[in-house]
Amino acid sequence: MNDLVAAVRRNPFIAGEKIGETYTIFAAAATVYIIGRRRRKPRLEHLGWDEMRTALLGQVVAVGIKAIIRRHRPLRPNGTRQSGFSFPSGHATVTFAAATVLQRRLGYRAGIAAYAIASYVAASRLHDNRHYLSDVVFGAAMGIVIGRSVA
Repeated sequence: MNDLVAAVRRNPFIAGEKIGETYTIFAAAATVYIIGRRRRKPRLEHLGWDEMRTALLGQVVAVGIKAIIRRHRPLRPNGTRQSGFSFPSGHATVTFAAATVLQRRLGYRAGIAAYAIASYVAASRLHDNRHYLSDVVFGAAMGIVIGRSVA
């Protein structure tokens, strides 16, 4: 437990990478879908279904744009190149898309919390030097558009 506290003190954005991964959001959405289906709660089922579609669509669009643009990630502090491409931020895309669906389906109160978490994830990508600001801003905007188109 002390190791976790020390890690969080060193980097308060450490959880942003895991929270914003597509498989994390997709797994949460699939869980909501399954619970809604088993308990015969159509509203919950539709929420899970929309979140799954949004996560997949956001990931496909972000990876497709990365393959076209091919912008390199920022250099590490030691001057070496990071693997992969940076534009747009996939983490920002899928988290803002998921937040938009939650806001559209559950109202502004859920939206405030969801957008706060999405902003934390986006800030973590900047703090960890994985993206430029333009990558994160474009990814967030694209996520909002994707979320609105699905919900």
